[in-house]
Amino acid sequence: GLTLLQGRLRVVRQMSFGGLSAIYLCQENGKDLVVLKESVIPADSRPEIRQKAEELFARESRFLMRLEHDRIVKVMDYFVESGRNYMLLEYINGQDLRQFVKQHGPCDEQTALLWLSQICDIVAYLHEQDPPVIHRDLTPDNVVLSEGGTLKLIDFGAANELIGTATGTLIGKQSFISPEQLRGKATTSSDIYALGCSMYYLLTGEDPEPLSVSSPKSACAQVSDEFSALVEQCTDMEAAARPASAAELKKRVDDLLDRRKARQPM
Repeated sequence: GLTLLQGRLRVVRQMSFGGLSAIYLCQENGKDLVVLKESVIPADSRPEIRQKAEELFARESRFLMRLEHDRIVKVMDYFVESGRNYMLLEYINGQDLRQFVKQHGPCDEQTALLWLSQICDIVAYLHEQDPPVIHRDLTPDNVVLSEGGTLKLIDFGAANELIGTATGTLIGKQSFISPEQLRGKATTSSDIYALGCSMYYLLTGEDPEPLSVSSPKSACAQVSDEFSALVEQCTDMEAAARPASAAELKKRVDDLLDRRKARQPM
């Protein structure tokens, strides 16, 4: 029921709270649904740390507002009100992939491959920006299957990680964080690692073991050797051993899909 921006936004309900952000569903101008992300800075943070964290959140918000991709949730605005920092985002009607797996069970391999190809497209776009945009939170929770059947990437972990660095608070879901990101040295390869972990979850219905090579075939015998090997390579402890880029990973995934199609009876 709280209103912001001189009545333009009305909070409908809280959607989630965790890490360094709170997410609310809002109504804009009494009509359209939008999502409001609030930067939550620990109350015991020193004033200079709080100021630095707020600056980082503002910088990240403005940067994300410049991104244009039909499968990335649109960051529409950034504002400060009553001493609180907010990011306004497009609302996507659908369910995230964690919810999907909880409702329907693990995905079949064909679906997982098709979804991975779509996500690679999005991640390649981010990594090709100047400077590259590292998502930092590529988990099943942050990919939504829209009502139209397409995947949308939501909620970047970059702003949270920047604030976490300033406040000394570890951010991210442990099972999906690469070793180098855990050390505070995230690279584009860290997103590749998280993609591999996400595939493990989709195929098995279980979060992978943190800081380890994920082998979906060891948990689900139906997974093919070639797809399991690709997931294992994506989650290698050494960044240099992973696929070199999201574009390269997409090519390998599409090759797998083509080979599967060729093997199907006419």
